[in-house]
Amino acid sequence: ATTSQFTVTQGSLSLPALTRLEQGALTISGGATISVPLLSNINGSSLYVSGGQTLSLPAVTNYEGAGGSAPVFRASGAGSVLNLSNLTNLDFSIAHATNMTIDAQTGGRIDLSRVTQMSDTVASAARSLRLSSSGTNSQIDLSSLVNFLDNSTWSAGWNSSSFTVNSSGTILVPELQSIKEVYSTLDGSGTLQFNKLATATTSQ
Repeated sequence: ATTSQFTVTQGSLSLPALTRLEQGALTISGGATISVPLLSNINGSSLYVSGGQTLSLPAVTNYEGAGGSAPVFRASGAGSVLNLSNLTNLDFSIAHATNMTIDAQTGGRIDLSRVTQMSDTVASAARSLRLSSSGTNSQIDLSSLVNFLDNSTWSAGWNSSSFTVNSSGTILVPELQSIKEVYSTLDGSGTLQFNKLATATTSQ
């Protein structure tokens, strides 16, 4: 399936044979459920979870922006979980003049606990990856992340990739060692600790 969108607000949706959803979207909210046990290719797609629900994609091990336009991973609301715990690599090589967003809000949680690298290809393209955690119990788990590298060579005032943590949110990066063109913003209430950071290139 390409550029397809599935939105479930009530009941359940089962897609037991779906293996590919490129440049599309999955949205789950309220009392809904989605089952996609074989879905492994979500390149360029967006994922939204709210209303205390869980979206699990156990077959996804790699993500590529694939030139997509502003993909979003978002979990919002207490108990909402986006589970991508088998993903190991995230390539945010998306379209020019767009951002990829990973966002945990108001108690939502995003599990990226096996991702070791987040980066894009070297190109003159204005793009970035922006991670934000806002609200008590909001969490983005990147507990295996080693490298976060924004390799774009675009230099015409485009914003860099970023971590933003506020209102008691948390982003877990205990193994992070290297960042490039990554800016961090905290309001003093959230948690973002770079315990092993050794290399920071054009970052602050």
